[in-house]
Parts: sequence; C-alpha cells; structure tokens
Amino acid sequence: MAKTGITEFPVVERSNPRKLLGLISLNDLLKARVLRLQEEQRRERALPLRLIFLLGTRWRRSEPIEREGPSERMKHVKREANAKWSQVRDPDCWNGINGGFNQSNAKMICKKCHREFPFDLKCAICGSSALVLGTAAAAPGIFCSVCHEGQWHWDCPNCGRRQDFAESFFYNRNTITVRPRYIA
Repeated sequence: MAKTGITEFPVVERSNPRKLLGLISLNDLLKARVLRLQEEQRRERALPLRLIFLLGTRWRRSEPIEREGPSERMKHVKREANAKWSQVRDPDCWNGINGGFNQSNAKMICKKCHREFPFDLKCAICGSSALVLGTAAAAPGIFCSVCHEGQWHWDCPNCGRRQDFAESFFYNRNTITVRPRYIA
C-alpha cells in the first residue's frame, strides 16, 4: 500500500486466486490497530514481579496490602504545624533499611484529588505494619519486613486512581530520617 499508493486490495481464495472473497482497505487495517491500542490502554498492567533477597531466597507474590475504609482513615489525619513533609527523591534511600513509618510520621497524598491519608498500611499476608522502603526491578515500593511481600502502587480510597507508591508517599523529616544504605 505504501509503495503503490493504492488504499484497497482484493482478498482472494488461496486455492483459487480468481475467486474474489472481498476487499480490504487502509481504513479497515487502521480500525483494527486503533481497537487493539484502545484495548491495551484499558487493560490494567500489573507486572507479576518476583523479588529476590540479597541471600538468594525468593519472595512470594502476594495480594495487595490491606487498608482501612476511607471514612476510618480520614479521622486519623493529623495536622502538625511544624511538620516538614518530603518525598523520598534519592533512589539510594529505597533500600530496605528505611522503615518505622506510621500514621504520625508518614502519609499518602493522591495526585488526582489531592486528599491526604495517614500511612496505615498493613501486610495482607501476615498483618504486620513493619513496612520498609525497597525496590524490585528498579521500581520503588513498600515491603513487609516480616514476610517480605510488597507492592509498587497505591489506590486512592477517595477517587480510586492507581498511582506509583513513590509519587504518593510523604514522610515527616522532623520525626523520621530516611537515609541511603551506604553513607560515604
């Protein structure tokens, strides 16, 4: 089609090339491609990543970390006048040693509706709230320090938007220190 400039071609039977089955046009080909692109954009992309310990044992894939309902969460949001909220920008800080996050020193902020939620995540497998920052396949996320399950995204309880954990997570620099693994 590109060489000849013709936008329609006949479709013939393979065993009998003189029997016309129909015509295929450039629009038909583009419609099929547009439908495939739309389907791909609608599909939720969850990568089944397997995490590997430094010691070589494998982490199991889990269900997402459980959360309380939106109405329960909103009554726990505390406003501190002297809080200095920051995102973890240094990739070396997503290293598995930074933990101790709770409702008083960390929060999640939705990038779409801008609502704030206290950091009250718990592991869906063991129920532990001992969560640490970490990476798997160069993607930052939050992981259980007991059973080593984790997730890379966070769903806003208010608007339902799924977003990267690293973009939504904030911590109070006055109450907790986030540091890289190796300090030079």
